[in-house]
Amino acid sequence: MKAPALSASTPVPVLCVFSLLLAGCSNQTAPPKMKGAGKQAAVVTTAAVREEPVPVDIQVIGSVEPYTSIRVKAQVNGQLTKVYFKEGQDVKAGDLLFLIDPRPYDEAIRQAEANLARSTALLRQAEANLQRDIAQEKFARDQAARYQKLFAEGIGSRQEADQYNSDAEARAEAVRASQAAIESARAAVKADTATLENARLQRSYCEIRSPVDGRTGAVLIQEGNLVRTSDSELVSINQVQPIFVTFSVPETRLPEIRKYMASGTLRVLAAASAADPAPSVGELSFIDNTVDTTTGTIRLKAVFPNRDNRLWPGQFVNV
Repeated sequence: MKAPALSASTPVPVLCVFSLLLAGCSNQTAPPKMKGAGKQAAVVTTAAVREEPVPVDIQVIGSVEPYTSIRVKAQVNGQLTKVYFKEGQDVKAGDLLFLIDPRPYDEAIRQAEANLARSTALLRQAEANLQRDIAQEKFARDQAARYQKLFAEGIGSRQEADQYNSDAEARAEAVRASQAAIESARAAVKADTATLENARLQRSYCEIRSPVDGRTGAVLIQEGNLVRTSDSELVSINQVQPIFVTFSVPETRLPEIRKYMASGTLRVLAAASAADPAPSVGELSFIDNTVDTTTGTIRLKAVFPNRDNRLWPGQFVNV
């Protein structure tokens, strides 16, 4: 077949070829563009490889318990005359909390002191009687020996010798009686001394003092009421510095807890909210001796200084 003839009205292919030739003959070539040109290079840092311990975290819910909880009760009967603190107040060990009317107990002390003074006087009298009886016995025995010698020499009568011997024996019995009286008086002194000490002890119970540092609760018996030893507590005191947090973990974590606890102190963190940036820091102090078979968990306890009082008895915390 013959190729079709090009007409003068179709110059496009020739122009395209010409333009390509011009491009190929050009001496100026554009530099190639690098990928990512115009962007800031990323900074890369390096570090030496080192071995460090990785903490093992166990997250559970726990409850706060007071370090010590005291129920303050009356040890003697009487009228409550004074309350020396406000409800919810922090108290120190030895602080006076309540006063029970001490007047009956003061009278008991004075009576016991009087009885002791009487018993002491009787003891001194018995000791004096003993010294007198000892002297009389010595004199009677000397007289009996003298008249016994006179009777042996035929100068004195047998009746007089026997009379002085009998008198010496009587004096000896008086000495033994005085010694028994002294023992009885000493026993009475001891009994009265014990009675006095007990009266003073009962009097001391009229002043009810705090046995621990802690925070008081609500006052359950107000001033003017009659209190008895059989009544319930007057107030409760919770020691919150330090304080306990009790929680349970699965029994499967027990081996590693015991392992790390044997090698050092285990740190425990507690916070009212999981988002708390500064939780309270304590130490694991107790592992229960039995696993709860119903839940498959074991009870643990941690102690916290709680100097800022952030942990409160009865509070639930994230541990």
